[in-house]
Amino acid sequence: SMEPAWSADGKRLAIASLRGLDEIDFTSAPVTRPIASADVKAAAYAGEDLYFTTQAASYRYHPRDGAVQLDLPAATYTSTAVTRDGVILVGASGLVTLAGRGGTLALPVPALRASSAVALPQSTRFLLPVTDRLLLYDASALLPRMFDTPLANTSFHGFTGNGHFLLSYMEDDWKQLDVATGEIHSLGRFPFATVIDAPVDGSYVIVRSQAAFLVLVAGKPPMELAGAKHAIAVSPTKIVYATDHDVIGLELGPNRRTTLWSTKEAIHGLRGRGAVVVALANKQLWRSDGATSTTPPWATPPQAATVDPAGNAWLAVEASVWKWGIDGSLARVGQVAKRIDGMAYVAGAGCVVIDDRRGATVITDAGQQRSAVPSGYELRVVAERVPLGAGLTHDSRLRAY
Repeated sequence: SMEPAWSADGKRLAIASLRGLDEIDFTSAPVTRPIASADVKAAAYAGEDLYFTTQAASYRYHPRDGAVQLDLPAATYTSTAVTRDGVILVGASGLVTLAGRGGTLALPVPALRASSAVALPQSTRFLLPVTDRLLLYDASALLPRMFDTPLANTSFHGFTGNGHFLLSYMEDDWKQLDVATGEIHSLGRFPFATVIDAPVDGSYVIVRSQAAFLVLVAGKPPMELAGAKHAIAVSPTKIVYATDHDVIGLELGPNRRTTLWSTKEAIHGLRGRGAVVVALANKQLWRSDGATSTTPPWATPPQAATVDPAGNAWLAVEASVWKWGIDGSLARVGQVAKRIDGMAYVAGAGCVVIDDRRGATVITDAGQQRSAVPSGYELRVVAERVPLGAGLTHDSRLRAY
C-alpha cells in the first residue's frame, strides 16, 4: 500500500502490506519485526526513528521505545519527506504537518493545497510545491531539536563554544555533543572536574580536574597546563594561562609556550575577550592585545573583572567599578551600595555588576546606572554574548530579561 522505506544507514527496511507494517533489520542476520497491523498509508525514517501513518492515526517507532502515537491533526497522510530532525507529513486534503523528537507542528499553508514535500535527510530546509509557486521552510526554525543522551543521570555543563554542548555522567565520563551533526565524542574520564573555558568552535575544552588544569580534545589524551592557576581560550589555536607569577601563551599546533609577563606579585585572576587578555595581580594589572602589553600600577587588588569587546577592562574594588580603557585611561565609573561579587559585560547593554546579595546593576559605557532586574529578584545567570539575564525570586520563580 506504500513504497518501501529505507533508513539512512541502509540497515532497516519498512515494508507495508495488507496485513500491516513490518520492519526488516539487516544489522546482522536479517530479522523481521511486526510494527503495526493496520493499513499503513505512508512511512519514512528520520535518523533512527520510523514515522508511519494509518487511516486513523500517526506514529513514531523506535526499537527501544516501541510505537508511540503522535499528537497530529486528524487527517489521512499519504506523502512524506525527511529532514535532518523530523518528517514532513502531507495529507490528502493538503494539510502539512512537521513531526520530530522536538514535537509536532501543523504548518499554515496559505490557501494553497500541497500534495507533497521535497527534502533531503541531511538538510533542515524543505520545499512545498503548490499551485504556481514553491514554498520554502526551515525545520530548525519551526521545532526545537532533541538529542538522545547516551548517559544515565546526565550532568549538563553547558555550551563549549557556539556549536558544542558538554555533558557527563557521575562527574567522570565526559562527552561533547556537536549540535550541528548530533555526533557525540568522548573526552575521557575526569573525576570532580569543572569547565573553565572553550574557544568559539569548541575544538578543545579547558577543565580543572582536582588541582590540575587540562586541555581536552576528542580522540586525544589530555594535555596538562603545568602549574596553571587560571586559563582562558583565546582562539582555536591559542591558550593563555597563568601560574603564581607568570602569564604564559601556548600555541597548540607546535605546542610552543612563551612567557608573556612575569611579576613578583601573586597573580589571582585572568580575563579575556578576543585577542585581549588581562591579568590581575596584588598590586599590578597587565593587559595584552597580542602585539603590545602594558602594566599600570594598581594599589588594591580587584575582586572581579571583565573585558568588553573594545578591549576595555572593567574592575571591581569593594563596591566601586573602575574602567581601564584600551587607551590607557583609568577612572572610577560607578558605585553600588554593596560589595561586588561578580561582573560581566553584555554587548548592547553595558557592564552588569552583581553584588553580594545577588542584586544587579547595569553601568553603561557613558557611566549611567540602572537596576538590571526588578526588586525582589536575584540575578543568577548573565550571558555575555547576548543581552540576556536570568533572575530568580525567593519563591523560585524564574524570569529572563
